[in-house]
Amino acid sequence: MRKPQKATRSIFFANLGNDPKNQLSKIAKIGITDVVRKFTDLSKIPEGNYLIVMKRWSGNSFDGVPIANARYPLGGGYILLCDQNCIVIDPGINFFQAFQEMGFKPADIDVILITHNHLDHRKDLTRISSAFLRSFNASKKHKSIIPKKITLYLNNNTRVTLSAALDHINAEILEPVNDFANLRGDFIKFKPVAVDHPQEVTHPDFQNEPSYGFIFKIQVPKDLILGITGDTRYFEDLEEEFKSVSVLATHIGSIDQSNNHLKLEGVLKLANSLKRLTHLIMTEYDYDEFHLENNRVKTTDFIKSELKKKSVRVISGDVSLRMNLNNRKVFVPCSICNKSMLNNFLYCVNKCKKPIWFDIKNIVEKEEVDEFGQGIHYSVK
Repeated sequence: MRKPQKATRSIFFANLGNDPKNQLSKIAKIGITDVVRKFTDLSKIPEGNYLIVMKRWSGNSFDGVPIANARYPLGGGYILLCDQNCIVIDPGINFFQAFQEMGFKPADIDVILITHNHLDHRKDLTRISSAFLRSFNASKKHKSIIPKKITLYLNNNTRVTLSAALDHINAEILEPVNDFANLRGDFIKFKPVAVDHPQEVTHPDFQNEPSYGFIFKIQVPKDLILGITGDTRYFEDLEEEFKSVSVLATHIGSIDQSNNHLKLEGVLKLANSLKRLTHLIMTEYDYDEFHLENNRVKTTDFIKSELKKKSVRVISGDVSLRMNLNNRKVFVPCSICNKSMLNNFLYCVNKCKKPIWFDIKNIVEKEEVDEFGQGIHYSVK
């Protein structure tokens, strides 16, 4: 795995002269207003360090229903905001929509990581790539447009599947390594971890290529080790790979039926093996098993009761849940009174309409404004 060159954040219109409005008017007339809209005025990346969950249901949900047209949003992946850098992990189904509704633009993205070649983990990469391609093509004709350079990490199976969309993106091939590599300077480092999850094979040479999880070392007030298992079965080496993490996001899949995810038993085995674990985030639920009767709440409560280390906070993740990595506070914005956020189906302190899918039991009603400028939301215990 080659280390990416350190890049600085740049906006797409770096030099509009003394009369920016006049210049933009001319650009609009030549038919690239879409580029102007998407790639100027970068969103304000909040100061601090955040993990934002963008995942709801597992891609194994909705048997017999076209995955991209499923009625209920699956979500896709994570956003990691560190030291004014935006790192996107597994931009799957509905990711791009949620990303924009949270106020971000494609130009905010610095790095993209993809764990494996399944649609619910890489579908919206093509939409992100398309946005960058428009800027790249416009820059050939107009010197004032400076296309931003991003780095994409993925395995060969995913690279072959998405090859048509990667001509203008710096793609690096993932490999299992023992040491951390710089991701964006020294502030955040990462290590790909080979996991056990079958994926779409695109070439005979790549039949044995692994799927990946990721471990991040982040220089917050105290060095934080953050782990994301990705989709994987449980296997003993997983404990060794993730032994140093204190915050872990796991993909449970089914309670006991899935052969390709951790399942309840695997989550418990892994969590109980991690001596430094302080926060366990549960994501990628199978819709059929978890959408009724508060099954997510029941599962979260059961895991908490079975953990050897009772101080570990167990959190049920969903689209737009975010953790401040500096202090480990977790916020879940209300989708009804805060229209910029997707529906998290949670009870709201503003007495918004009762959700129909689930609620998270271990929440404290609280009204405040966080660093994103968002209003009423939950604070998880």
